[in-house]
Amino acid sequence: STKKTVSQTSGRGVGLKIVKSVVESFGGKVMLETGQGGTCFTLSIPLTIAIVQALLVRVADNVFALPFSQVDRLVRVPYPNIKQAFDQEVAVVEGEDIPLLRLNRIFGLGEKDQGIFLSEKKVASFGFSTKSELVIVTRPEKFTENSTSGEIGLVVDDVFSEQDIVVKPMQGILKQSKGFAGVTLLGDGRPALILDIATLI
Repeated sequence: STKKTVSQTSGRGVGLKIVKSVVESFGGKVMLETGQGGTCFTLSIPLTIAIVQALLVRVADNVFALPFSQVDRLVRVPYPNIKQAFDQEVAVVEGEDIPLLRLNRIFGLGEKDQGIFLSEKKVASFGFSTKSELVIVTRPEKFTENSTSGEIGLVVDDVFSEQDIVVKPMQGILKQSKGFAGVTLLGDGRPALILDIATLI
């Protein structure tokens, strides 16, 4: 960005513009000072901003972020290993019963076109790979009474990647929303809600 001539890879300030837009998106500032000793860039970031490592998951057409601090492991659970115990779905993972939470139902995102409640003929039409659920086993900070193992399984449609995210706190009336620790902006500019399993359950 400080080159005197423009080349194919530098000199137009494109890289600094990206940095500026990202920093300003969460209330920060980029300051630049140039003198005889060189150029000084100063990034000012609000103290309320936190950066955490998170797992990006998809539920229906929505992307959510789940902090790694709450993730224990990712497993594929075959349909025969998912059972109904009273009013709670339970997955048997390594001989242990883990209560399941279906995020699509909790957030009202609609039912996906597969699951243990479809007919055998319908399930067979999808092929072997659909005869299981993708479950993220989590260890939230506090548990419900029916979670004797201290673990909860989150049923998701897909897992994208792991990455460091900038946590922006909820504003206004959204602060009262349970199940969310904040919001972050993805690389393409879309917002993604950050899950807080402790308050969700």
